[in-house]
Amino acid sequence: MKYCLLIFTLTVIFSCETKLTRQIVFDGDSMTTPKPKDGGTEWPILLRQQVGPGYVGWQNFAVAGQTLAQMLEDQQIQVIPACTKNRAILMVWGGINDLHHGSNADALATMIKAYHQRANSNYITTFAFTLTASQYAKYAPTENQRESERLKFNRWLRTNWQKIGADALVDLAADKRIGNFDSVANRKYFQADKLHMNQGGRAVVAELVKAQL
Repeated sequence: MKYCLLIFTLTVIFSCETKLTRQIVFDGDSMTTPKPKDGGTEWPILLRQQVGPGYVGWQNFAVAGQTLAQMLEDQQIQVIPACTKNRAILMVWGGINDLHHGSNADALATMIKAYHQRANSNYITTFAFTLTASQYAKYAPTENQRESERLKFNRWLRTNWQKIGADALVDLAADKRIGNFDSVANRKYFQADKLHMNQGGRAVVAELVKAQL
């Protein structure tokens, strides 16, 4: 009985210590980067406020304008070392800039697969994200083509997120508040540029991510 109690106690202590040292790392573009354009709070901080003290050591490597190719470069140099130190959960939300620059769904799939598989080979837990829409005026001439490729990529990711090594899927595009093509015109959740979310939209993202933790 004493040995059983000892084993149980050590298991509880180990479990508590493991959870308390769990970190969350973020990678992506302007949808995730610190200091949003509207001056509000980025969704990683909103998430941190919701999950409380169970997670520590938050690091955000998102950069405005970053493409998946650039994320892959930084992953090897910055992100993986940060994740492997403290059993981090890695949030991977990117791809809209690639679509803006003319990449198609197949190209996005290839790069996001490489990103998650590399993380998986380093024993890093990853969350994959479907893409919300863009009606950003600068890229209006290619809006229909971009939307078609976004929908195609999202369908692929919903089918394959486990196969590429991701541990969870945050399906932003499936949420009616922020996920439809016309959602970006709703000023309750999006800024006037019809691409970036405001405080309301970022709160929804934090809510959807928390549900997967």
